[in-house]
Amino acid sequence: MYYDFLHIAVLLLVGLGFVYANLLILSFFRPKNPNELKLSTYECGIEAFGSSWIRFDMRFYTVALIFVLFDLEIAFLFPWAAVFRELGETGQGTVAVWGGLIFVLILFFGLVYDWAKGDLDWVKSFSEGRSHYAEQPGLGQPGLGQPGLGQPGLGQPGLGPLSPTSAGDALAGDGGEESGQEPA
Repeated sequence: MYYDFLHIAVLLLVGLGFVYANLLILSFFRPKNPNELKLSTYECGIEAFGSSWIRFDMRFYTVALIFVLFDLEIAFLFPWAAVFRELGETGQGTVAVWGGLIFVLILFFGLVYDWAKGDLDWVKSFSEGRSHYAEQPGLGQPGLGQPGLGQPGLGQPGLGPLSPTSAGDALAGDGGEESGQEPA
């Protein structure tokens, strides 16, 4: 019985062997001269400023999780649809329809719940999230609470709450004491 899976195991081992053999061989030929520039964070061609440890909005994770759930739903519905005709011929078609319908409805009601809760609204007004912002000082104002953009001592020295001019200076990298200008 397990002999039937021997071919799959051999193919898996050969595939993994090729991957690790190539990594091992290439490790002898690749250059090994790391320096500060090569080890720095790449920021789309611009010089990095501030900390890369920023908070992401939970809506990114919610949308990604909903996508994964519905992607898996489709992955489960393809085999169900493939055997549906056979189930209908054996008299189990009604059970299969109800099973598939319940499966889709559970996920659909979860999506409706997220939508009604407002988790899928990409732009929320400040008043909707006031209780969340009240607990975390500095997050209710644009630019504050983000390392390097609105807090003195992080990123650009001497920058306080962002005004339009200091925000442009912070993003351009020419504000504060470093350039000889007075901080905003």
